[in-house]
Formats: sequence, C-alpha cells, structure tokens
Amino acid sequence: EVAGGGFVEFLITFAPRGPGSDEAHVLFATNDPDRVTARVKLLGGPIAPQLGFDPAPLDFRPATQPLVRKNVALKSTGLASLTIRAIGVVAIGNPDFSVAPPALPLVLKPGEALMLPVDYARSARATEGLVEVQSDDPLPRTLRLLPDPAQACADGADNDSDGLIDFPNDPGCATADDNDE
Repeated sequence: EVAGGGFVEFLITFAPRGPGSDEAHVLFATNDPDRVTARVKLLGGPIAPQLGFDPAPLDFRPATQPLVRKNVALKSTGLASLTIRAIGVVAIGNPDFSVAPPALPLVLKPGEALMLPVDYARSARATEGLVEVQSDDPLPRTLRLLPDPAQACADGADNDSDGLIDFPNDPGCATADDNDE
C-alpha cells in the first residue's frame, strides 16, 4: 500500500538473453479505477558478442631465432558470450605463420580470454600474415601478423649462386645481418 504522495521502490532484475535488444514489461495491479493496471516497459541491450585481440597486430620483430612463438589473447569484449567456431591462418598471406587452435567450438563469457600460440618460421618473405577467427561476432575478425624477414646472409639460400650459403660460409657476407650476399 502506498500513501498519497508516497512511493515504493521495487528491485527488478532483468537479464537480456542474447544478441540484440530485449524487451519486457512489468505489470502492477492497482486499485485506481482509472488505471487498474500500470504497465512499465523494460528495454535491455543491445548486447552482442564481440572479439578483440591483444596485442594487435602481433609483431614478430625482432626475430632472434629461426622459429619464434608468441601468444595473442582472443578476448570476449562484448556484452554476450562469444562462440568461436574456427581459427586459422589465411592461406593468401604469409605461409611462415601457423596456429594450433584448441578444441572448437569454444564459448568465452564476456571478459574472458583465450591465449592462442602463433608460430613464425623466419624466412626472407616480407608478406604479412593474417589469423582469421570465425565466431558469432557480427563483424569478421582478423589479426595482422608482422614478420621479420631474414636478411640475404641468413635466409638459407644461395642468393649469389656461388655455391656458398650465408654467413659465415659465404665470403660475400660480412655478418648474418648483411643483406648483400
């Protein structure tokens, strides 16, 4: 019962169920003959899954070993759970990058993250790589992978056709960082 000029506070918990906007109504029965039922509209959202990467892009410079592994966090940054269906390196990018995804599909709640190892086999290729993640994020998500191409004197190839490969075997190479074999 509410006295004239008074008020009553109600605690209402409203948990939207999925992507997009959700709507609900609360009905209050009254003894007011002009308004037997008071209807209050509740709107929630929009909530949607969203994927983020940290760091982005993933930079492999400087690469000090022939094979380098770095981790990237795949983060659920939206307001709904994120379902990851597939993870892979885009075939038209640099083939020196690879990933070994976990068992999929995988669900990340808002704020959760998954560490994904990315391997880079250093070569002379300067082309960037791309990791593509297929999920229920409404936008397609890719992560740029930045290579650190080996110089000519450390790329494992006989660039000057003298039968000698790289520093210190090829006298045309002063150091492994020399780019003029």
